[in-house]
Amino acid sequence: MSRPSSPPVSRVLVANRGEIARRIIRGAHDAGCDAVAVYASDDADSPHVGEADAAVLLPGATLGETYLDAVALVEAARRSGADALHPGYGFLSENPALAERCREAGITWVGPSPEAMRVMGHKARAKEVVAAAGVPVLPSAVVVAGATAEELGGAAGTVGFPLLVKASAGGGGRGMRLVWSPSDLVDAVASAQREAAGAFGSDEVFLERYLETPRHVEVQVLGDDHGTLVHLFDRECSVQRRHQKLVEEAPAVNVAPEVRRRMWDAAVAAAGAVSYVGAGTVEFLVDGGHFFFLEMNTRLQVEHGVTELVTGVDLVGLQLMVAGGEPLPFAQSDLATAGHAIEVRLCAERPREEYRPTPGVVTHVRWPSAPGIRCDRGVETGSVVSPAYDSLVAKLLAHGPERTSAAARLARALRALELDGLETNRDLLAAVLDDGDFGDGAVDVHYLERRPELRDAAPSEEVRRLHAAAVAARLLDDRAARSLVPVPAPGWRNVGVPLHADVLTDAGGSLEVRAGDLGEPISVAVDGEWRAVATAVTRGDAVDLTAEADGVRRRYTVRHTAHAAYVNGPEGQSTFALRAEDDPDERGGVAGECRAPLPGAVTKVLVAVGDTVAEGDGLVVLEAMKMEHTLRALGAGVVSAIPAVAGQQVDVGELLVAVEPA
Repeated sequence: MSRPSSPPVSRVLVANRGEIARRIIRGAHDAGCDAVAVYASDDADSPHVGEADAAVLLPGATLGETYLDAVALVEAARRSGADALHPGYGFLSENPALAERCREAGITWVGPSPEAMRVMGHKARAKEVVAAAGVPVLPSAVVVAGATAEELGGAAGTVGFPLLVKASAGGGGRGMRLVWSPSDLVDAVASAQREAAGAFGSDEVFLERYLETPRHVEVQVLGDDHGTLVHLFDRECSVQRRHQKLVEEAPAVNVAPEVRRRMWDAAVAAAGAVSYVGAGTVEFLVDGGHFFFLEMNTRLQVEHGVTELVTGVDLVGLQLMVAGGEPLPFAQSDLATAGHAIEVRLCAERPREEYRPTPGVVTHVRWPSAPGIRCDRGVETGSVVSPAYDSLVAKLLAHGPERTSAAARLARALRALELDGLETNRDLLAAVLDDGDFGDGAVDVHYLERRPELRDAAPSEEVRRLHAAAVAARLLDDRAARSLVPVPAPGWRNVGVPLHADVLTDAGGSLEVRAGDLGEPISVAVDGEWRAVATAVTRGDAVDLTAEADGVRRRYTVRHTAHAAYVNGPEGQSTFALRAEDDPDERGGVAGECRAPLPGAVTKVLVAVGDTVAEGDGLVVLEAMKMEHTLRALGAGVVSAIPAVAGQQVDVGELLVAVEPA
């Protein structure tokens, strides 16, 4: 599997988007190369476009016409004068046809040979090849086309139950079925074949012995065209949801030294079996003192950053160096690890509802910055997280001298993150980092399935009330600041206790908050429980409040819109939907229009074109920020148009219903 010699890379086209595109652009610049971005029309304002030295618009509107169009990507490289193409991860990163098109066009492919990709991309063939190289594999059997029930039973007998039916042409949990008994085998194979055909264009599947409580440990490898092939140690990736990783760390935890060394050797042997050049990852399932080959990813991994933090190497820079024909600047004996690194994947999703994606607009973000902290992010303030793409928003990484300090730094970074307008899995990630089993390294790939309380994690009741009190104080200060004279506003009692109330709602329910007395101390009531909160207020884009309650001073930053409030404090961030008692319904837009006040999903349309409505009648139910909002008519009239449909994701200000005034 020889490769043609390649000239040094000077201008690289990044055939990707989001955080990985930004990472590769940064790596190219660090290596002294120009970087060219590509983008679909809905990505024109994405951060990676502005950070590149040049950018090329991909024609078309669908994924197949943009980021998944090999012809368009190679043409973009040619037009922009790029001499290399880096695919990143996902999309076409493991597509040998794209690598071959680059080769035919005289463009350097930043990755392994198409031949190596084809072998490792076919899961059943990959197992045969690595087994021949001495790498441990689980018992398996390929399902031949048109296999009868009897033939399937015979194949399963060589594997043993329980077993997995797995797609040969892909992974990520698609085309996979767990089978506990022979009676379920035929239906499971048929179902897996249908799903595999739809996902990967091939219905070929194989049977593999199922391990009930394995851990997922992988080894980073790197090879060049000069005969050097090394490993860069291991990573733990056992915290997963739906067969997709959420938390990764390096090195792996609770692995015996001898097992670890054998895994390193096995990974190098697997890569050597296909004459591997570039960065790749060999994944294993670990069961006690045994490990078994799972697959090889022939690309840069999402979690490559934890390896960079513990080894001090720049994997993107090394990819460009190797692609340009240069030898690796080190041998295996030169490599070592220092400390421990952990990464969490921050995703726009709602874990408690089966990880449902929650696209939207980032109205404000401030990424944490502290010693040992790294943020590889795809969004900034104003960015749109589209339902058309993966839900990954950012990767937060922490490095420390040992695992405990790395976890503590990462937990603090999660608490410090300010991210408004977008619902994420932040609470789940924080709960994992704080969990005793995770702290002990006692996790396997089914950890989150067994621990639904982590999936459903939310701020404690005490934190909710503290943060709600901070919002109440902020709203009171805003109302006082808008007053022209320092006298009680209409509706306030002489004793300083307000009649005005605000209702804050989150996943834990609704809280009524009241704040009174324009001087010090401010009195705040949460659901009727009053407490004195002495505050010092500093105004800016947000308001900082130094609050003292129960003898403890805490500092909070509160930002709010007409419909939402965001609070950051030492306990982390809370998000509330906001409604004042003098705003009895959630109305959006101007007379004759009903517009979305928040990013969310339309769950119900309550009217039809031609309906007559009165002021206050419900028009649309919008699900946003963990609750449903009924959007109501601002005046009487006749419904003239309904752009919204049930199930549609909408952004702030998007027209949902038009009403012709009576």
